[in-house]
Amino acid sequence: DNTYFFFSSQRKTDDPTDGQQSGDIYCLPFDWDSMNAHHFNFISTAFSEVRVRRYMPTIRTSVDHLYALYNEDHLFNWVVDGDNMTTAITYGPFSAYVHNTFFTFAGAVDTDRLELMGGVYTENVAVDADVTIDGNKVAEINPVTGYSFELNNVDNTNCTIEECMIMDGIQNNGSGTVTAAYNYWGEDIPTDDMFSGTGTILYIPWYSDENMTTLAYPTPDVTVSYDGSEPTISWTGNYPGASYTVYGSDDPTNISNSVDVANGQVPTLVVDYYQYYAVTATVSEIEYTNYAGKAGYTPVTYYHGYNYLPVSMDYGFTDVLTFATLYGTGNIFADHFTVNKWDVATQGWISVGYTPEGWDGNFAISVGDVLIINDTNLSGSNSVNYSGTLPSEWATFDLVTTSTTDLNLIYLPLNETSLTSLSLVGSDIGLDNCNTLSIWDASIQQWSSATYLSGWQIWINDGSISTGQAIMLGALQNFDWPD
Repeated sequence: DNTYFFFSSQRKTDDPTDGQQSGDIYCLPFDWDSMNAHHFNFISTAFSEVRVRRYMPTIRTSVDHLYALYNEDHLFNWVVDGDNMTTAITYGPFSAYVHNTFFTFAGAVDTDRLELMGGVYTENVAVDADVTIDGNKVAEINPVTGYSFELNNVDNTNCTIEECMIMDGIQNNGSGTVTAAYNYWGEDIPTDDMFSGTGTILYIPWYSDENMTTLAYPTPDVTVSYDGSEPTISWTGNYPGASYTVYGSDDPTNISNSVDVANGQVPTLVVDYYQYYAVTATVSEIEYTNYAGKAGYTPVTYYHGYNYLPVSMDYGFTDVLTFATLYGTGNIFADHFTVNKWDVATQGWISVGYTPEGWDGNFAISVGDVLIINDTNLSGSNSVNYSGTLPSEWATFDLVTTSTTDLNLIYLPLNETSLTSLSLVGSDIGLDNCNTLSIWDASIQQWSSATYLSGWQIWINDGSISTGQAIMLGALQNFDWPD
């Protein structure tokens, strides 16, 4: 069943005996299941002294109806005073009601907390105290005109607004700070027009969805392109009040070298050359280094025959067809080539071929895969620089053995910068897990293998390796690496 609240909208006037001043009584149906109400909204009333009229004759029918619904001898009004719920006024019996009698409720003051009921609030909320306004993820502040919350001509007011759907922004013309984190702003990213005034408004983090389940931070979307001689970096963010800083490094785990960019903060040509770059956003003098956008490029040289391409970053392709669309069969390959992927579960190849008639299939590609490109028409070599964003988590691999084979095709994760040789990789994997590692030299179309001799306790045919380079290994048991 629904609960029905009856309340007066009348505020304090200079002449509280003026019985004709706005004194409407509103019926508020409240649904306890959805915790929502359909109501007239006067949040701003909380900041001013309110006088409530007792039993106006014009609403006697409504009071009688409420009395009949609950079959009570007396009707009680309640007011929240701090953390305590106390009986403010006791009415009754009804035959003794008197109209034009007023009862005063004080307005909100500093440190008070205003808990909002669910629903759409259609007023501009004027805030003039250091209060906390909590929308409980069910209150939508959507005025007909103006801003959702307004602080005008107020000195040193520092309020907190949280878990509200703020559809028309905040105007802070005071000298204080509005802490408005943990709100939804009508879009996945707040826009500049949501903020106005000379005062500070802190909005990070925010909810990117209306249900307020996903928190978001200013993470610039970074792209890096490399033409073989110089990199170009660009980024987008559009975070209100943000400035941006660029860092670079050849070590993706520590992108901390300050980078000068042409034309200041405008996305443009990079002056300092690195393989990996990070861009951070600074808002209200806070630099969000933990939420930097990170990107880089991978130079690959293709030769006639087999070529291994580890997908160590998000290069923008999700399957063979998008791989071909982004990087062009005419640009890299001629007709009659195949794209292959090793299936650990079946210990076999998944292959898609391209002919003058088109593709003969497709398969999904994701970060962590290793592709084998077989081009039998390429003459000489062809260099390609793949640009991508760094993964949020470094690669790990599930390595297995089967009743017939034990081959696993992986790559050296980008964060394993200290493992510079096959013997170091093998030792890190563990001699109980693997004793043979192989890398492919596309220029001579030949494997180079390092093997551990347990009797001699040495690795033979050791060789150097770089992060992001493909490795074929034979597993001695099932294991995860890096663990």
